Parts: sequence; structure tokens; C-alpha cells
Amino acid sequence: MRIHTLILDQICASRKRLQVLIALVIAMGLLLTISIVTVGPNDRAYPVLVFDIVLVIGSFALFTMTYWYCIRRSMRE
Repeated sequence: MRIHTLILDQICASRKRLQVLIALVIAMGLLLTISIVTVGPNDRAYPVLVFDIVLVIGSFALFTMTYWYCIRRSMRE
């Protein structure tokens, strides 16, 4: 068995944790909207805001795609 198969088995075995991570990222995104409204492009915190937006969107995409893959994988078995 290849190492990537073992890693995917372990990740898919903890699908409930992925749901919690997705919920946390959604909550972080909702809290981020407060910063989006209050921080302007000329503020010193603007680069941190942009980095945070990229991080939240990337995390949401990664966790959602992983959860979707695990659901499809369990339906095939």
C-alpha cells in the first residue's frame, strides 16, 4: 500500500473533524467581514487583511474538497 493511500485513509476516517474545521473556517470568514468593512486600502493592517482572506478562502477550499472526496470515496466502497 502506498503512503498517500494510508494518509487518505486516516483523513477520511476522521470525517467528523473535517466538518468541524469547515464550520470554524466559515466562522472565521464571517468574523473577517468585520475587518473588511473597517480596514481601508491605505491602512497598515491592509496587507494582513489580504493575507487573512487568502488563508481563509484557501482553507475553506482545501477542507471542503477533502470532505467531498471522502464522501465520494465512501460511496464507492
